[in-house]
Amino acid sequence: MRLIHLTDPHLTSLADQTLCSVRGKRRLGYLSWQRKRRFRHRPEILARVTEAVLQESPAQIVISGDLAQVGLPAEIRAARAWLESLGPPDRVALVLGNHDFYQADSWPAIYRNWGDYLGLAGQGWAPGAGSQQPAEFPWERHLEGPAGGVTLIGLCSAYAAPLLMADGRIGVDQLARLETAFCRARGLRCVLLHHPPLPGMAAWRKALRDARRLGALLERHQPELVLHGHVHRNHAGPVVGTTRIFATASASSAQPGVPASYRVFDIRAAEARPGEGRGRSPGPGWTVFMQLKGLTPDGQVHMLEEDRWFLPFRQLASAP
Repeated sequence: MRLIHLTDPHLTSLADQTLCSVRGKRRLGYLSWQRKRRFRHRPEILARVTEAVLQESPAQIVISGDLAQVGLPAEIRAARAWLESLGPPDRVALVLGNHDFYQADSWPAIYRNWGDYLGLAGQGWAPGAGSQQPAEFPWERHLEGPAGGVTLIGLCSAYAAPLLMADGRIGVDQLARLETAFCRARGLRCVLLHHPPLPGMAAWRKALRDARRLGALLERHQPELVLHGHVHRNHAGPVVGTTRIFATASASSAQPGVPASYRVFDIRAAEARPGEGRGRSPGPGWTVFMQLKGLTPDGQVHMLEEDRWFLPFRQLASAP
C-alpha cells in the first residue's frame, strides 16, 4: 500500500485583496503574504509536485493543512479545485492548518467545501465552531489491506488563534476521543496533524500547546506513523518506541535550500529473519519503505532521503 504525504501548499492568492478589504488578524497575514509568502510559495512549483505525486499512483494521499493564506471563505472555495485534482475524497485525506482555520468565520466555509475530504460528509451541518475545534475531530479512515490494513487518524490542531500567534492545540475532549480511536484501530496506525506533536519541536509562538499531553498518549499507544507539517522543512523526529515522526517541507516551496517535497511510504507485509536490520525481529510483520523526494531548480524530481524499517504484526494494534 502506498501513502503519500503533502503539506503546506499555501496555494491560494490574495492578489484580489487589499489591506482595507481584510479585517483583524488577517491584515497582518495579508502584509506577510505581500512581503514574503507569495515569493516563498509558487503555484507553478505546486503544479509540478502535484503532477509528480499523481505519477506515483498512491493508494492514499494525506495532506497536513495550510492550503490557504488567511482562511478567507473565497480562498477555501478556491482550494477545493486543487483537492479535486489530486483525487476523490476516498483517496485524499485532509487535516486543517492554522492558515486554514484562521478566524472563526473560516469554519463554515471549510465545512461546506472541504467536509468530505475531512471525513465529515453525512454528519450534518455544524454551525460556526467559534475559535474552538469542532467536535467531529479526530476523523478515522480505514484502508483495507493485509494484516489489518492501515488506519488513518486525523487530528485538528488548528483553531482561530489570537493576534500574532500561530500555535495549535488538541484539547482535552479531542485527546479523549483520540485514545478511543487508538483502542479500536486496526492494522498500522498513521496519525496526521498540522503542528509538530512533541514539546520543543517548534518555537513557542508556533508550538502545540498540549504537546506534552499528546506526547504521553503517543508514547502509551505507539502508533506506527505520525505525519505533520507547519515547520516548512524536512525533518525526521525522534523515534518513540515503534512510532516514527516525520515533517515534510512545503509542496510549493521556492525557498533556497528547502526544495518543494513529498514523502512516499510503501507499506508491505513481510517475513523478517532474526537479526536482519535495524528494528527487525523474527516472525511476520510489515516493511515500511520511505522515500523523501524533492524538486530541483529546473523542476526535476530527485531523491532526498530513503529509509526502510520493519514492524512485527504483534505491535500493530492497541489492546481493546
